[in-house]
Amino acid sequence: MIKGLGATPVGMPSPSIAENISRGTLDAASIDWIGADAFRTLDVANFHYDAELGSNVLMLVRDRENFDGLPAEARAAFDKFGGEHLSRELGTHMDAVSSRLITRIKKVPEHSLIAPQGADLARLNAIKQEVIAGWLSETQNGEQTLTATRSIVADVRAGN
Repeated sequence: MIKGLGATPVGMPSPSIAENISRGTLDAASIDWIGADAFRTLDVANFHYDAELGSNVLMLVRDRENFDGLPAEARAAFDKFGGEHLSRELGTHMDAVSSRLITRIKKVPEHSLIAPQGADLARLNAIKQEVIAGWLSETQNGEQTLTATRSIVADVRAGN
């Protein structure tokens, strides 16, 4: 997506983004609202293009031996409150926090917030389709994986 937008992707840890923007090493960064706030990117970047460029992934992992070594009550808590339950709760929380941050930023005169619309949104969606097509052409069983993923996302968004 970054290349499709005409930029050069540079990987770096999120805590380094604000410093690199303030030094002029980076012109921009792709970061979610919560990360932008937590890592102080909002302190150095006043122009925001609020577009869906992909998704964030958060995983809590532990190895089987470690998990099996936990007390039964702890394993039961992970089973009950982890997985889909945790995913839904975290998603709801992140959406709410992001919404509050957007509302806050809109009230600060020094900040400019643009959400793509019209021709810009159409171009962004075309770039997304190009990225997806490229991924499909390079990925074994890509079409099946994409179809299954879209189905799961639709079910989750529908509350199923």
